[in-house]
Amino acid sequence: MHSRDTSPPLRPTHIKALGDIAWGTHGCLLYESPEGLTEIIVNFLQAGIESNESCLWVTSGAASREMVERGLCEAGAAKNSGIQKGRIDIRQASEYYGMANAFDPDTAVHAWLKYVENAVETGYDGLRLVIEPFLPATMGTRITAGYESLFDRLLNDHPIIALCIYPLSECSPSDIVHLNNHHEYTLISDRGNLEIAFNSRRQELKAVRDLSERKTAELILEKQQQELSAIYENTPNPMLLVDKDWKIRKANAASVKIAGRSRNELVGIGCGDALHCIHATDDPRGCGYGDACRQCVIRNTIQDTFRSGTSRKQIAAEMRLGKEGRSESYHYMISTIPLELGERLVLVCLEDVTELKRTLNSLRESEARLRSIFQSAPVGIGTLTPGTNNSRITTRVIRDANERFCRMTGYTEVEVRGMEVRALYESQAEYERVGSELYSQVRETGTGSVESRLKCKDESLINIQVSVAPLNPQAWSEGLNFVIMDMTQLKRAKAEQQNLEIQLRQSQKIEAIGQLTGGIAHDFNNLLQIINGYGDLIQDELEADHRALPALKEILNAGNRAANLVRQMLAFSRQQIMNMDYIHLNDLIRNLLQMIQRIIGEHIEFEFIQGHSLGLVRADAGQIEQVIINLCINARDAMPEGGRLTIETSNVFINGNYCSTHIDSPPGRYVLICITDNGVGMDANIQSRIFDPFFTTKSVGQGTGLGLSTAYGIIRQHEGTINVYSEPGCGTLFKIYLPIAERQATEVGHEIPAKTRGGYETILIAEDDQTVRELMQTTLERAGYTTYTAENGEAAIDTVKAWKDEIDLAILDVVMPKQSGKAVFDQILKIKPSMAVLFASGYNENAIHTNFILEGGMEMLQKPFASEDLLGKIRKILDRPK
Repeated sequence: MHSRDTSPPLRPTHIKALGDIAWGTHGCLLYESPEGLTEIIVNFLQAGIESNESCLWVTSGAASREMVERGLCEAGAAKNSGIQKGRIDIRQASEYYGMANAFDPDTAVHAWLKYVENAVETGYDGLRLVIEPFLPATMGTRITAGYESLFDRLLNDHPIIALCIYPLSECSPSDIVHLNNHHEYTLISDRGNLEIAFNSRRQELKAVRDLSERKTAELILEKQQQELSAIYENTPNPMLLVDKDWKIRKANAASVKIAGRSRNELVGIGCGDALHCIHATDDPRGCGYGDACRQCVIRNTIQDTFRSGTSRKQIAAEMRLGKEGRSESYHYMISTIPLELGERLVLVCLEDVTELKRTLNSLRESEARLRSIFQSAPVGIGTLTPGTNNSRITTRVIRDANERFCRMTGYTEVEVRGMEVRALYESQAEYERVGSELYSQVRETGTGSVESRLKCKDESLINIQVSVAPLNPQAWSEGLNFVIMDMTQLKRAKAEQQNLEIQLRQSQKIEAIGQLTGGIAHDFNNLLQIINGYGDLIQDELEADHRALPALKEILNAGNRAANLVRQMLAFSRQQIMNMDYIHLNDLIRNLLQMIQRIIGEHIEFEFIQGHSLGLVRADAGQIEQVIINLCINARDAMPEGGRLTIETSNVFINGNYCSTHIDSPPGRYVLICITDNGVGMDANIQSRIFDPFFTTKSVGQGTGLGLSTAYGIIRQHEGTINVYSEPGCGTLFKIYLPIAERQATEVGHEIPAKTRGGYETILIAEDDQTVRELMQTTLERAGYTTYTAENGEAAIDTVKAWKDEIDLAILDVVMPKQSGKAVFDQILKIKPSMAVLFASGYNENAIHTNFILEGGMEMLQKPFASEDLLGKIRKILDRPK
């Protein structure tokens, strides 16, 4: 190991900017030209010779070696003790970098270690090493880090001064930063100047940073110039660089071709001359000055670009050009870009669209005829772009659709184009079913037709029949034609017809049972008369202590119970004798309040809400009382753990809409009695049988099953209607409609209102029953309102979020899937507190529903309701002072 104390601590460099340096110093040189390299290396090595150092120059090129040798000779370094005596050893880099010029850090560092040890043993103070190695970019990160670690250790342990040299032309900005970060100093020989920068351990790296930024800018600028030049020259459209006098300064290859002149001939002439404009020579001053030129779109666009300094894009221009002895109209699209190149110039790009224009005109005429047929068709028509996999249609994207299709689905033409058909189906399974059936039919017959349902923009569903056929039977990928017929009205009419048929069959069934029951009861009454009559006679003949008397009393008790049963059967069959009179139902019910409270018990909360100015009805008071008592008993049995029972009366008017779906309800004025409980409720199967005689859900011995059938018979005998509305877990509502007596019509408090006016507002209808939802939508839209619909609570909330600024009022069904009406109402208050809300329910408005109690200011409409009731309630809410 050489001791650093045996030689001076600082060594000369003969480089003024660098000065003296210590053993172990590792620097780099970035040079622009071989001449700059030679001067620095000669001075650096000359200083090493004079300081008793062994000098090693590792070069990668013969040219640089010859220049350094010649420089050393001229400096006198080789005269006495230079190259000939071995003090300056010049070697090829391949001797140190490894096999086949592939750099190996261990090989290089080991070779230099041997070299410095030999130099010290020979008597030199140390080694001055100049290396022309490799660029960091040519080495991997792992190799670079390994080499630098080994080389730093070598410098720390041995008397070595090292200088690495790199050509600037081969260094990227990142290479420059990398080299400076791993050397103690960086010499920069650039454009005749020599600068030095030390790394961050010594001072600011301004010189390196400036050089890196300049290098980066030059590379970017050079690349951009090359790209722009290639684009300019190779674009198929004519591109001209013109001055403020509309004279051409430069033209690309496409301009040369269209002009039929050389580039030199184009320079200095006007654009019109180059394009063979027939007006280019109208004025002695040339193109751009004639009367016709003042109307030229190309000239005016160029002039406007000069004046405003802003680009113009795709400006349509028409010119008459003279070619081959005739003049024709040509159409161009012109774009301009202002450029500052010492003076303001404008780059003009021309696109010849003449043939395209002619073709488009022809196509436009044809398309106009087809479009007229397409748009006026009474069915939805359009085209699909199918995606196929193994000849099977997997996706269907709408390419075009007519106005009728848009009206059917609620989407605009813009929204429809590009829409995946999957979005119009209510489920993925239905989408796949329709696609599969259509595919099979088209493959077999060339066309296909399937019935399904489409989901419209407002989430409503329409029934459709879709037919498709490929544009090209040999290539389905070219597209499919589709025709869609809206079958909703037809389906609805069929459904209403089926519903009426069901009601008719039910009515006929009950009527038949009533006739049978009446006949049996009539005959059985006669038998009971004999049994009970003779029993009474026998009872009068027996002594009080006769042993047969208790048995006889049991017989008579059974006979009386049988008589009561017969009276119920007669009530159901509507054959009992009635004591009719004009009665006020509010008074009748008030007289029953104490009895009802005793019957239902204290564990049930009871409330009676009286209608104002109630109309009189002609009825048998006793039988009406029996109906009310029976319904209250049923309500009590449905609430074994307690609950709430409400009786409410009001005047109502039934019109044609309600009557169309209830065949036993003629239009007119009625008194409505609502009896509501929040008990266990009933499913649809039980509701369909509750008025059947002897049908009961109670255990054996707890009921005869004649209570509701009796109530039905009594109300029907009074020419009224009794309906039930219930859902499991949501309680039950019975509605009794009794006709107001015509003789006493003047005593009805509320006159039948005139037809309610409609409006222009936007209303959201949230109703899970599709038939009811569609009926409400039709009613409101005919009255002038705009509507959105939702089939469940979540859809209602999403609709409000999307259209909150448009919706003025929301009609919410109290019981809906996913979110109840009250839950939707709570969300609406957060989204738009000012939105008006109307609840709709088959239950009484004073009934307590699960998680829902009507609060002050809320409005509710009872089902079933007439159209006038709906419109009147809406106007009442919307016309309130804000």
